[in-house]
Amino acid sequence: MSTCPKCGAPTGFLTGSYIEIRGPEQSWVGVSCVCKCDTILAISVDSIALKNDVAEEIVTRLQRHSDDGS
Repeated sequence: MSTCPKCGAPTGFLTGSYIEIRGPEQSWVGVSCVCKCDTILAISVDSIALKNDVAEEIVTRLQRHSDDGS
């Protein structure tokens, strides 16, 4: 099992928190994994939220496309 590089605790159980990852022109929902000593061990884009955002964008564009008669 992996251990925290700061405190040496096993990383079998971590605290997860939703975060906002900001880019220059947009932001994404992310997840951070934190050790009990409050060291951030990983940050990742939330793939389920990303999938939902992509699906909503596709539906919006398809509806806009059909509304303008194209």
